[in-house]
Amino acid sequence: MLILILTITIPIIFIYLINITFKKDTSSNSINRFRQKLTSRTHANQRIFERYADFLSRNPYQNINLTEWEKEGEILEKANIHKARLNKYGKSKLNGQIFYLDKKGSVYTIRKDGHKDFI
Repeated sequence: MLILILTITIPIIFIYLINITFKKDTSSNSINRFRQKLTSRTHANQRIFERYADFLSRNPYQNINLTEWEKEGEILEKANIHKARLNKYGKSKLNGQIFYLDKKGSVYTIRKDGHKDFI
């Protein structure tokens, strides 16, 4: 009788243990991935850059510095902000120089003597 009970219960216990080890708790894994994403350094850097881009897009007189050692994606983002400010406000400051957009769609700068230099 004891042997019969053992032959039935041992496979059941074995199957139960295998089921527990391979069963994944997807809800806690999702929460952990979400938490890791929010606390990662790249996410924080992305949020800082988004705030800076929003700050730049609101003020056409805020200087946008483009440097040669920046990544291509950052340069494209800043160039897009510059174009958006030109379209919205008709002027934008880039690398210390103010660019203007006239009604025909031409971009120009103004020299100290008052003449327009079209670009």
